[in-house]
Formats: sequence, structure tokens, C-alpha cells
Amino acid sequence: DNRQIQVYDALRSEYVRNVGTVSEEEFMEAEEVGHKQRATCVRFSPDNKYQCVTGGWDRTIFLWDIRVERAAVRSFVGPKICGDGIDLLGDKCLTASFVPYDALQMWDLGSGQLIETIKYRDNENQAENLYSCRFIDSDRVIAGGSGCRDAKVINRKTGQVEGSFLDTKPIHSVGYSDGTCAAGGVNCYVHLANLKKK
Repeated sequence: DNRQIQVYDALRSEYVRNVGTVSEEEFMEAEEVGHKQRATCVRFSPDNKYQCVTGGWDRTIFLWDIRVERAAVRSFVGPKICGDGIDLLGDKCLTASFVPYDALQMWDLGSGQLIETIKYRDNENQAENLYSCRFIDSDRVIAGGSGCRDAKVINRKTGQVEGSFLDTKPIHSVGYSDGTCAAGGVNCYVHLANLKKK
């Protein structure tokens, strides 16, 4: 455990550089930038191969340019990421936080400002505590976690739940590809469903 956020070239199987640090202490030098607690998620931009976003327990999201060592382009405070809880679409960042309410949020990467909180829970007595999220398209998202022990496809424009996977244990990961939604977690099996196109 070297407490670094490192970039590797997968095609050449070689180390490229460190882009940030993970430290439980305050940073001593101005150029040291990074998470103060465990970083749990890294997501590369689908639009820019040099940019990635990290998030973790310290409630901070960092946007990195991997061409520059130890240089965060931007950071903003808010989401507590405890799993695979970040996704990117254009200049939007979707986050799934491990908090009891207001856990599913969309942020503007350019400004770091909160765009919207997407309603997740149906019952106000249930906690959300989300681990994972993905964009399906510009209007729909999928997210899952441990509070409701489910995963939901939500249309953020209408606020409607378009589909859900119910489980008896926490959902740790969700995904979407070519019309198929997936969710899996502690029960060690994967839920799959086809999603109708808009």
C-alpha cells in the first residue's frame, strides 16, 4: 500500500505516473494533492482519455489530468463514495453516496456545483446508502445500495422509477450496456434485465 493514485498503460503493461496521494494526515507541501481518506472509485472520462475522477470516504471528488503529476484540475466536496459510485457523461458527474438521504446526485464537472439531487427512495423511513451508479443515457440512471437493498432505473426528468431489482442483501455494483441493466452484490448473483429504449 503506497497510498498513491497511480496510472498504468494497459496496452504496454507499464507504470505511467502518480497523479495524487491518499493520506490520513494534512498535506505538508503545497504540491501534494489528494484524498485524506480511502479512495474507493476511479472513473475515466469517456470524452477525454487524459481525465479521470476519483472519490472516496473523505467526501471529496477530484478531477485529474493524468498528463500532469500530482495536479488536480478541480475538486469539490459533497459525495461520500464507498464503492463504484461515480460515472461521467459529457461534463456531468453522477455520484452515489453512502448516506441515508439525498444520496444520488449529479454535478457539473466544470464548476463543481451540484446540478440536482435525484430522488431514490420511495419510503421516507428507508435509508438510501448507495454504493454504485451509472448513466444509461442523458435522462436515465441506474443506482443501487444497501439502504433499500435494491437497484433502480430512474428517469431523472420525470422522477419515475422505470424498473427495479429487489434483493435481500446490499447491491454493490450496477451496470448498463447495449440495452441490458445489471446489478449484483452480497448475494453473489447478478440481476439482469433488458431496458426498453426511449
